[in-house]
Amino acid sequence: MADVSVTWGKLVSQEFAICKVKDVRGKEYLDEICKYVVEGSELAKWEPEHINQFVRAVYRNRFFFSFGSLFKLAPLLRAEMEMNKPEAAPCDCGCDEFYYESLQAAEVREIMKECNR
Repeated sequence: MADVSVTWGKLVSQEFAICKVKDVRGKEYLDEICKYVVEGSELAKWEPEHINQFVRAVYRNRFFFSFGSLFKLAPLLRAEMEMNKPEAAPCDCGCDEFYYESLQAAEVREIMKECNR
């Protein structure tokens, strides 16, 4: 890991970088990764519209990667994870389609519905 830290540090114009190997079979690694994307205390201050915009911007973007023998296994691991992925559960009302919008946009949509009746 010392060599990885020095090599990664050079890539990001530093003397060294803190590098860790995390087990991604659980969810604990997410705390480690997410703190580099945005601080939770900062995110909590954002308006809901900005949180939604952020989530949509980073959705399906990679913020870490595999290397070594794990890199070679990545396609097989992805296929297995996809096979074992549970179906998304609908909400209590049975709906499985969700829309996120600001309060103002929701009110305008409701007004437009009323106007078109």
